[in-house]
Amino acid sequence: LAVHGQALYFTPKGAWEQITSGSLVLSPWTKGAVILDATGSVNGLYEHYSRAKVLPCPPGARRYDKVTIHVSTGHAPGKASMCDNPGKLLGPSLDSLSKELDGRRALLITHKKLLPSVKQHDQSGLAPALTSWGAERGSNEWQDFDVVVVTGTPRRPSEWGTAALSAMSGHWKKTPTAEAKADLITRQTATDLIQGLNRIRCRKVVDDHGNCDPCDVYLALGAPKQARK
Repeated sequence: LAVHGQALYFTPKGAWEQITSGSLVLSPWTKGAVILDATGSVNGLYEHYSRAKVLPCPPGARRYDKVTIHVSTGHAPGKASMCDNPGKLLGPSLDSLSKELDGRRALLITHKKLLPSVKQHDQSGLAPALTSWGAERGSNEWQDFDVVVVTGTPRRPSEWGTAALSAMSGHWKKTPTAEAKADLITRQTATDLIQGLNRIRCRKVVDDHGNCDPCDVYLALGAPKQARK
């Protein structure tokens, strides 16, 4: 279905039916646009846009040696799974971290629908600052925090991959392959995670070598194979 030259994709979603579309923010006539994207080397969208040229970050500009990443796998961190049973991951995650994070400034990122459930299932006494995927983008509110906890990963749906690839390539009448969509969605998940993790003080350079102050990242991810990707 095409409306005003833009494709719309019809997708059944359980008992509902959904129409999805995608378009470029940049017009075909835009020249000399510069995008400063800290996740440009991970984000797969640019590879599907023929006019984009990704330049490498200057060496030594940023170092993350003082960031310690703690990963737990084998969970069900998707929005649907967590909304069906919000206490299964939220409560145990905070309880297990209560001693390690006592007295520290912690930010918890999860799905928007789960925000009201965090206080209900948090018996740890940590009372972390809360935000959700999408709401955290570009914010400096937590730039002095030294801990970020992620319980719930922001994986995009399949129809997002279809619309995004079609918009970037300009091939509206050619359906992207399942492999291309899966790769783009996985890389977008990594992009969103990196953006979320950099809301705390690892975003701030504190010396001439590109270092940040020490901080900790706690990730509750899905199956080990998918988590490694």
